[in-house]
Amino acid sequence: MPFYPSPGPFPTGMSAENARQQIFGAINGRSKTDEIVSSLWVIIPILIVISSIVAGVALIVSWAINLDPDVVDPMDVIEPEFYFGYAIIVMGSTLAYIIYGILAYKLVNRQNEHYMRESHLRTGIIYYLRAAAGSPEKEATIASELATMNSIQSQANMGEKQRTPIAWALIILLPSLITVLIAASFIIGMSIDPVESSDELEQLIPFILLMSASWIFMLIVFVLNMYLFYFLMKTIYEHDNRWNMFAQQTQYAMYKLGYQIGPPYWAPLPNRSFVLYLILTIIISPFILYWWYVLIKDPNQHFKNQWHFEDQIAASLGR
Repeated sequence: MPFYPSPGPFPTGMSAENARQQIFGAINGRSKTDEIVSSLWVIIPILIVISSIVAGVALIVSWAINLDPDVVDPMDVIEPEFYFGYAIIVMGSTLAYIIYGILAYKLVNRQNEHYMRESHLRTGIIYYLRAAAGSPEKEATIASELATMNSIQSQANMGEKQRTPIAWALIILLPSLITVLIAASFIIGMSIDPVESSDELEQLIPFILLMSASWIFMLIVFVLNMYLFYFLMKTIYEHDNRWNMFAQQTQYAMYKLGYQIGPPYWAPLPNRSFVLYLILTIIISPFILYWWYVLIKDPNQHFKNQWHFEDQIAASLGR
């Protein structure tokens, strides 16, 4: 976590130099807070799952082709190759979930840290402009810009919540437990011999209970996952809009005070529809992989656009 001075507004009489140092401190902190996450975090788990399925199926097939169905019922002779192949598939899926859990942690954590850094940056800019004006008369010329910037700062402080990264990482990891439950249900189901059983229904009870628990658990986890995707996708869009408005007002105010600074890099993020993405994920489940990519890409783009304007501010203030 980068170092910042204690949060909260600056004193009314804070000097321009102190506010300037606050601005530079926030800008310098971006190397630690604004992490550019690679799309490989989405691709690698897919490759792991595909590889584990191929290896697992190959072992199961090798077991099956060596059996003579005319001599023995395959279900009566479950060789280690079958269980080992199935275990490879389960382990591959579990490893993929672990990677996505780490990714969820990174996405939530960088959002928290970026929001904190930008809040300090906005505060520093507001108080620097007030101090740089030098007189009530000069400050009056940028009163409308300062009012808008203060309003944006208040909206951001109220709307940009700090969330718990580890909690959301664990939620992403929960499906790995579901995978184990389903695997256990499958093995129990295969071990049932209805011919020899005196009470077939009684033997099926553990299998039915495990499968029911798995599906209920999966539904709960799906809802939580969708909420994670919702706030990561929608909050960055709202945050990006606020920053663009704030940067524009900053440019106007600095120009009025005689600073040579170009306009902010204007490339707003697309307003993506959560409902559309949810429907596509339900209908075409692999679409969720693209959704993960979007959750990486949009903040990456926001950071790069913001850095462009931050560099202009630093240059104007004589870095």
